[in-house]
Amino acid sequence: MKKHIITLLALALCITCNAQSAKDILDGVMKTMKSYSDISAEFDYTMQNEDAGINETMSGKAWSKGNAYKIKLDGQEMICDGTTIWTYISESDEVMISDADGNSSNPLTLLEEYYDNVDVRLLKNSDFTKISLEMTPREDDDKFTKMRLDIDTKTMQPQCLTITDGNDTDFICKIKNLEVNKQLDDNFFTFDAKQHPGVEIIDMR
Repeated sequence: MKKHIITLLALALCITCNAQSAKDILDGVMKTMKSYSDISAEFDYTMQNEDAGINETMSGKAWSKGNAYKIKLDGQEMICDGTTIWTYISESDEVMISDADGNSSNPLTLLEEYYDNVDVRLLKNSDFTKISLEMTPREDDDKFTKMRLDIDTKTMQPQCLTITDGNDTDFICKIKNLEVNKQLDDNFFTFDAKQHPGVEIIDMR
């Protein structure tokens, strides 16, 4: 579900205060998302399913630049330079290498993938410090049944993204810190084996 996690960063941007509809807000998200050179965020990630008794939370960090991204979560790092993906597991000191094909490219593109195939509506909130959007697929989708985006009305930046799948499991990402345009170097999005002496390399390409 790391792809869902990093999808939140696609929404990590300022949204025009003059937006008149849910579609206008989403259009603003898409436009501003593409204007950032890079995005960095700290987040809390929660998986919840009341019927299954699941309620797990962990904290992580994520970065994105173009088609490249890096995610640190629960003792794992997923690093992609747009062509290759390295998945490093610290506990076992091993790294798996695979190609970044169309199904594992930058998860930031997930929003673009669904942009023309979702219905968007504004939700009513009793909490006037936020605006909420709900996106639902126009056709049956095996990845999600709905997404909810909460936006801070003061900063017009995202507070939280909730993705619900077909099993009624909620994957919730809450932003703790958000920064953009930090001029991240391309080498930041590659795995350097020299920094991990003795690491076991499993090349799956």
